[in-house]
Amino acid sequence: MALDWWADSQKVIAKKKLGKEHYLRFVADNIRVERSHPYARVSVLFDNHILDEDDLALDKRESRTRLINSAHRAYMKLPFDIPEYHESTASSDMLTFCRDAYEKWSSSVEVTLTHGILPTPLPWLVEPFILEDAGTILFASPGTGKSWFSLLLAVCLDSGKQGIVTPTSNKVNVLYVNLERSEKGLGMRLGMLNGALGLERTRPLRMVHARGKTLTALSTSIRTIIDKEKIDLVILDSLSRSGTSLIDDVQVNRTMDTLNSFQCAWFAIGHTARNGSGSNVFGSVMQDAAADAIFRLEGAHDGDVMFQRLTLTKANDFNLEDPIAYRWVMPKTQTEEGWYTEIKGIYHMSPEDFPEPEEPEEKATTTAELTNEQLDYIWNEGSVTPSQFAEYYEKSVSWASRILSSSNHLSSEQEGRNKRYSVRKE
Repeated sequence: MALDWWADSQKVIAKKKLGKEHYLRFVADNIRVERSHPYARVSVLFDNHILDEDDLALDKRESRTRLINSAHRAYMKLPFDIPEYHESTASSDMLTFCRDAYEKWSSSVEVTLTHGILPTPLPWLVEPFILEDAGTILFASPGTGKSWFSLLLAVCLDSGKQGIVTPTSNKVNVLYVNLERSEKGLGMRLGMLNGALGLERTRPLRMVHARGKTLTALSTSIRTIIDKEKIDLVILDSLSRSGTSLIDDVQVNRTMDTLNSFQCAWFAIGHTARNGSGSNVFGSVMQDAAADAIFRLEGAHDGDVMFQRLTLTKANDFNLEDPIAYRWVMPKTQTEEGWYTEIKGIYHMSPEDFPEPEEPEEKATTTAELTNEQLDYIWNEGSVTPSQFAEYYEKSVSWASRILSSSNHLSSEQEGRNKRYSVRKE
């Protein structure tokens, strides 16, 4: 009996009837191309029983054979009467599924007749930061309050609170994906912001706390939450926890595709390169290409006050000539239990009043800075010595030492008489 196919942009399913009322299903999701091979997570199910699953290259015989043999053994051990299903038939069905799954997935995209419409006002979720169904990146150097500002946007949008920022709707369902901090730490920040905005301090916000996990690993779960909770906006803290390289164009495109696959607006926190100019988000230009708007955040501190200035560096559908600046009053108080911080107020301020920080001493860049391909090689290796780098590129060790030590994108640590260089995480 032939397989009965179904496919959409997220997964491919092939179903086969066994006996009178049972079905065997092959399911492929997380479909993508890596190193010129089609990959997917393939699951084999009998009715509602998962026999086995694996993330594999669809065109590699060894991984296909290993999975179907394991699934067939599990099938034969099911503790109830099962229809006859020979191992040779199972192997043939798996081969057919893996051979055709990628094409079925690629062919699931259909043509749509899209008609021109009259001009309408931009569909803001919160002006000028987030448009409906669009992607925004906010980037800055460490310690400038990126997470504070992102959480402020989340609370104002989710609560419909007008004031310091202006949501255009009374109800925007927000999901905050926290990959950076502990749940307790972010809960304390949420309570402070709620109080500063005049909301109940205990007012909740939908969050995914997954410190130590990556966006790639959580993407399926996030999509499920979006559908279940009718989420309008996903805030990601941060892009550095995507689970893929930030400098390889192909892998960065995969991260951007993941964010766009959520089918709602997204707002992602990025970083600048250490010792860099801070004028661009760290990583491949493909991040810039995928975002509808990008803001650079500059931060400064003066005692109990945190200053922030946001400048639009890229936008597809709007323009913002002047920066936007804020002043956060956050005094520290000492009690018997220790020091704690409170937010006494968040205020607009003139961008001209932003205190300009002292210019850090920048590390001189080499006249032959590392290429993305060279950075990706170091990223994949984890770290390299000058001799290892020189051997790979068939150059002299002195050349390797000079270009590695001069790069703004690398950090180093001493290992005996040699130094090992690795790509900076921010």
